[in-house]
Amino acid sequence: MKCFQCGKEIADDLKFCPYCGTKVAQNDSVIEKLNKDSNENYQKVVDEKKEQTESFPLNHYLDVLSRGKVVAIVGIITGCIFLRLMFIFNGSNNTSSGWQDQLAALSQFKSLPGYYYCALILSLVTGVLSILNVRRYKDLKTGVLALFSGLSSVFLLLNLKVISVLNSILSLSYSDITSGKFSVSMIEDIETLIKKPDQIESQFKLAIGSGILVLIVSIILLVLFLKASQKTYKELSLDSLKDFNSSSNKSESNSENKTSIKLSKKQKTIGAIVVALIVSLFGGYHIWNEYLNYTKIDMTKNMKVSFDGRSGNAEVEITENPIEYDKSDAQIAEFINSITYDYSKKSELKNGDTITITVVYNKEKANNLKLRVVNVSKKFKVSNLAYRFTDAKKIPTQVISDIKEDGLTEIKSRNTNNEYNKYDISYYGTYFIKGETDDSLVVLYKIVKTYTYDSEKNTTYDYYVINDVDSHYSKNTSSDYNDYSSSTYSLDENSKEEDIISYLKNNYYFTGNKSVEKVE
Repeated sequence: MKCFQCGKEIADDLKFCPYCGTKVAQNDSVIEKLNKDSNENYQKVVDEKKEQTESFPLNHYLDVLSRGKVVAIVGIITGCIFLRLMFIFNGSNNTSSGWQDQLAALSQFKSLPGYYYCALILSLVTGVLSILNVRRYKDLKTGVLALFSGLSSVFLLLNLKVISVLNSILSLSYSDITSGKFSVSMIEDIETLIKKPDQIESQFKLAIGSGILVLIVSIILLVLFLKASQKTYKELSLDSLKDFNSSSNKSESNSENKTSIKLSKKQKTIGAIVVALIVSLFGGYHIWNEYLNYTKIDMTKNMKVSFDGRSGNAEVEITENPIEYDKSDAQIAEFINSITYDYSKKSELKNGDTITITVVYNKEKANNLKLRVVNVSKKFKVSNLAYRFTDAKKIPTQVISDIKEDGLTEIKSRNTNNEYNKYDISYYGTYFIKGETDDSLVVLYKIVKTYTYDSEKNTTYDYYVINDVDSHYSKNTSSDYNDYSSSTYSLDENSKEEDIISYLKNNYYFTGNKSVEKVE
């Protein structure tokens, strides 16, 4: 028989209805009347629905489309479109400074307008279907989906102007962009958009965030509705959210018009896997985008330098630094061309010094371009610089040997035998002249000149000098040095060593003389 209060089937021998607790009348006539009335009422509702369906077929289709499973599936599709929007938006690297470069870089958004309009339409559809579902079932769970769908639609609509301008730009050719073939109104729109990059970015992020929430809620609803059909609630309240808690469902199993959805172990596992996949997707994408999705650029791998000058007064110069990168990427090329260098020490370098050259670059631009910049600094040790001799004892014997040989060749060219004179040239000694800024090596040769017509002899001294001499002097480099030869008419066979020292020290040609030492 049926309970006359709630109309549910109960056993004939029960005195109280197990569903509503109402006392059951045992009179057969009453029972028969109640059953008859219930059947008539049920048939009346069925007839009314049938009549409404036949009169308004749209209601039937809306009824089908607004069912919980359908709404959840549409929401999942909508969320997937928002995922694609997120990948497109996060993959953009528009960091060019000039407005024409910014417009040219917009080509990476070529697929954005299509996905944007799909997301907008599906968000509106999901919102409308969710509202119809809430109206029919009074289920607050689908009300949450309607809320997020509405928010995503609003944020997308706020960017409608941006997408419209972008779509117009993308319809132009690259030559039109670089040549500036725009209408006045389009240029004004572009300038307006460029002035508000942060606002546009925040609106897009809010829209995408709302869309991701639509995806999550839709997946949860689909898992719930796969267990059992969506139940109708008497009123829209927070009680409709208690289906998420199986324990609360058990405690209210005897309440009027309450339904409980108990998820099986398999469904809970599936739901947990789906949630884990979503978390892994977003977490994995975040890790990939933040730590792995970078182009590695080594700033100093091929850097070479040269040192110019003498030890203690040398300078460093970068001779080449060919950085390896994608030459076809104009934005990266612009970034590379903007770098500068910082030196720990650039001048007054001496052998044994270690200097560090650091590349200075725009870190914000590197992050926007997804560049992982490595080896921004490189150390170089100063070596092989020519150095001044501190005293005569520090002059290598090879240097003395080379200068003696060069000097002898020069002196012989100045004193060649002829029919009138014969020259006897002998090496006298080498002297080191230490100046304040430069040093000189002087080789002195004794010249005995014999006149052939009377055999008379005359003794003089000739010298050969290398000014600004240093450790790099050799026969092979002698042409790089300032050499000079001359006769010392103030010295003769009676000159003593102190006379020679005095002459060398006071000779105006040896600039900045400070001291004179005999090397050998």
